[in-house]
Amino acid sequence: EVGYTKYRMSQKAKGKLLLAISEPNLRISLCHLLKKKDFVVLNASDGAKALDQIQREQDLDLLLLDRSLPSLSALELLASLKERGALVDFVFLTTQQADSQSLKALQLHPILSYSLPVSPQEVAAQVEKIISLRRQSMLSSIA
Repeated sequence: EVGYTKYRMSQKAKGKLLLAISEPNLRISLCHLLKKKDFVVLNASDGAKALDQIQREQDLDLLLLDRSLPSLSALELLASLKERGALVDFVFLTTQQADSQSLKALQLHPILSYSLPVSPQEVAAQVEKIISLRRQSMLSSIA
């Protein structure tokens, strides 16, 4: 019950996302910026922790994945989610050009892909737009 209460979406929350980013300064900056914008933000410093969080959280709007996650790479994490039928929309952060070809080979398509280093403010602004548009399209499909 306590764990559920901790992550329950408030009335003003704009969405829920998971930051799976190995670089602590970027992860902390993005977390702070997105929480200020009224998002529920979960964190994972490696791929195994990210997979565990994704399996526990059923209503994630977006994943922000760092390609160089320890223990389970972002590509391995995405492949595992795809295999389970649990793939979530994602933004990919990378330093390697070859990653776009790896994603295509897995038939995975990020909403956005950034080359590191990246401005946390730019990523936070784009995340806000992505989730807002996603929620608007979900509401219009219900109406």
